[in-house]
Amino acid sequence: MNKKITCVLSMCLIAGMTLALCENIVNADELTNNYSVDEILSSENIKTEDISSSIPKTENPVNNSIKISNIDDKINSLYMDLGRDIKLPRTVDLGSSTISGKLANGVGVTVYKVSSEELEKGSIVLNSSMSLSDTKYSIQSKNGEFSIRFDNTKLKENEHFIICVSYSITDSSGRDIHKTFLFDTVYQKDSAENDPAEPQNENRISGSDRYVTNLNSIKKSYKKGDFDTVIVSSGDNFADALAAGPLSMKNKYPILFAGGNGISSDGLKFLNEYGVKSVLIVGGESSVPKNVETQLVNMNVRRISGVDRYETSNKLLSEFGMARHLILTDGRKFADALSATPLSKKLNSPILLVNNLTNVPTNIDNYSDVYIIGGKSSVNQSAENKLKEISNGKSVYRIYGGDRVQTSYQVAKQTKYVSNLVVNGNNFPDALSSANLVASNPSNLLLINKAGYPTYMAELIEGKANIVVGGYNSVMKNVFNY
Repeated sequence: MNKKITCVLSMCLIAGMTLALCENIVNADELTNNYSVDEILSSENIKTEDISSSIPKTENPVNNSIKISNIDDKINSLYMDLGRDIKLPRTVDLGSSTISGKLANGVGVTVYKVSSEELEKGSIVLNSSMSLSDTKYSIQSKNGEFSIRFDNTKLKENEHFIICVSYSITDSSGRDIHKTFLFDTVYQKDSAENDPAEPQNENRISGSDRYVTNLNSIKKSYKKGDFDTVIVSSGDNFADALAAGPLSMKNKYPILFAGGNGISSDGLKFLNEYGVKSVLIVGGESSVPKNVETQLVNMNVRRISGVDRYETSNKLLSEFGMARHLILTDGRKFADALSATPLSKKLNSPILLVNNLTNVPTNIDNYSDVYIIGGKSSVNQSAENKLKEISNGKSVYRIYGGDRVQTSYQVAKQTKYVSNLVVNGNNFPDALSSANLVASNPSNLLLINKAGYPTYMAELIEGKANIVVGGYNSVMKNVFNY
């Protein structure tokens, strides 16, 4: 898809949807001569999702209702459309009248009020009287960074409001596709103070936000003296943290998240209390800001980064060193790389993020075999054929399911660990900390929905040791009763 971004006014409203078809092949490939996986899923189990929309012109408005989303549910879609890492706030500090983030040049951004009734309904019909900012604003910076002022006098503490993101892209056939997303945001004093109480249970790793969950995952997995080096990656974007997972597990370097303003005060306190001497930053300054290096001035700091997530991943491949096996996953989506984490632990192998043919390495024959995690809509057949061509007869395996939940199940059928980490397969923030837990306690990593897991997964879950990663907003309490 060509990444031509057209300025779209945020008052444009969605008028129609186009259906996206999903692949209906669900078997994992056979990994050994004597092992196979029964086909237990059919095309009837494959869900389709509306992924594109049409926006009417502003001079002829149509009062259509638009769905309100969580940014974490749509960040992958934004990344794939805009071709860059995305930053949007989930909360805005009380008293602030400015919202900052990073999208792409030409994208429209507007702030709107939303009623509690509309929030509960999950959708809203926009009109100009609801706007809290300039409805004609579009991002002018080349790198997509923006800062937009809004009228905070119309918001109260802990009140929800909407950040509207609108843009147009051109597909391979030359057809313009217009999209509008509405993201639920909270105007609050302090996110940790206002979040609902998180569960405290040895079988659930959680916190008031992704950064607290991340710290708790490290403390669950490591004791003081177990390490003197930590990997720091972005907690806002999934790619670098997932690509760094194998290096973390191999060397027992915990992964600590940094936010847009750097490492939190609790994170810095942790580094000092645990006697950390060296820090490996993974990701460029747009992911892990420059001021992190200043925060760590008394430590030995090194940064691994590339021009994009794929070059960074390739550099991590070199950092990992020699290995018998190599795992490839789609760098545009978090789910497959997340599902590959336990296999990486099992095989002691790196994970390389790829974008089909564009960055498939040429030195494949250095490895005994290659594992593709994900279906052909993630890493396509052409990429697989190229791998087989340049691997000089080495085996190329593919493990996948009809969706991300099924893929995690198929990987677990191969790793065959006796315990499970269970995460929400639709949101990456809490799940990103899983590498810390897999490093100390090798486990299957099962992706499920917030409300439960499919019946075919029961054989892996019921009667086994299961640790949930994330709070009740990620996996509901009644799924495991803790």
